[in-house]
Amino acid sequence: QFRKDLFTGPVLSLDIDIVIAKDITDEITNLPTDRLLMCKEPYKDIENSSIIYWSGDYSHLFDEYKNNQQAIVDYYENPENKLYDQAYICDRTETDFVENYFSEGTISWKHHKISTPLGDPSILIFTISEKPTNNMHLDIVKNNWID
Repeated sequence: QFRKDLFTGPVLSLDIDIVIAKDITDEITNLPTDRLLMCKEPYKDIENSSIIYWSGDYSHLFDEYKNNQQAIVDYYENPENKLYDQAYICDRTETDFVENYFSEGTISWKHHKISTPLGDPSILIFTISEKPTNNMHLDIVKNNWID
């Protein structure tokens, strides 16, 4: 996704396991363009790549990874949670949490460590075994996910 000239203008990258339940145009319109933003892992103070927002050229990430993939994986791979892609991105860019710029309650998680989504979010993120297709009983999924 960081390959040179792949996108023009700001980019909002969303994992496939995300349900957008409300219009998020106002939330993303005024995001800063001087750093790469990622969402915050719900039970750790680290970045998560379920949501990534950036503007500008970050092709060095793609080029370095393409040329040194195995060395980068070997260096960053964590046997506990395998978040090496996020760690790699954060080490090579100035990052911030997208939640710092969104209204409170915009993002919620349906996560293996969180039993139910909180509040009435605009964005619901699923991870691990908590996929939208496994949660069709939730109104937010039923009303906003195309099965």
